[in-house]
Amino acid sequence: MRRRLFFYILAIGILINNLAQTALIDRILSSDDIKNSCDLLPNLDVNWPKNKNIKLIRAGSGGEGRIYVKYRKSHICYKNFYNHNRAKLGVASLLFVQKEINLYPNLSRYLIIPQVYKKNSSWLKRDYYPKAIKLKMALATDDLARERYSELKDQVLILFEHDSTNEFLAGLYQRIEHKSTNIMWLKKERKFVWIDIF
Repeated sequence: MRRRLFFYILAIGILINNLAQTALIDRILSSDDIKNSCDLLPNLDVNWPKNKNIKLIRAGSGGEGRIYVKYRKSHICYKNFYNHNRAKLGVASLLFVQKEINLYPNLSRYLIIPQVYKKNSSWLKRDYYPKAIKLKMALATDDLARERYSELKDQVLILFEHDSTNEFLAGLYQRIEHKSTNIMWLKKERKFVWIDIF
């Protein structure tokens, strides 16, 4: 009986999380401001980097694509998306969250969103954080990270209580609560970075 109840609660949690994520994606892709911001971004050459004498080092991969850098300690990376739809959402979501964070100055004391510089149909040039530490590891080993994490959670909850239909705040809280691999700790900056939105 307890096991069945556990799986029932787990299934409800997954459903709520999926609904919140779908609502956030819909809001991002339907925003005229974000479409305009994407259109205004400078373009990487369509055939980049094939037509350039550039050697890139693979620095990681995830659900959306692979990360490359020109050298190991670079603070700029190039993300190669697995398909055009993921690229479109990847660019739009970073721009959307950057805009949302600017509406909540308290959050920017704790959270950094990578700056996007250029894009094309399958590549994105953005900030990169070679010294970022995975959230779970930081919380297990760093007292300051735990303190800042607790403060960030409290700030998001306070904001969400005043705007409970905000998909951005709901999505951010879900990722903080579940210690998403897309949120990482920057020890020197004493902040977290949300490296990928989905």
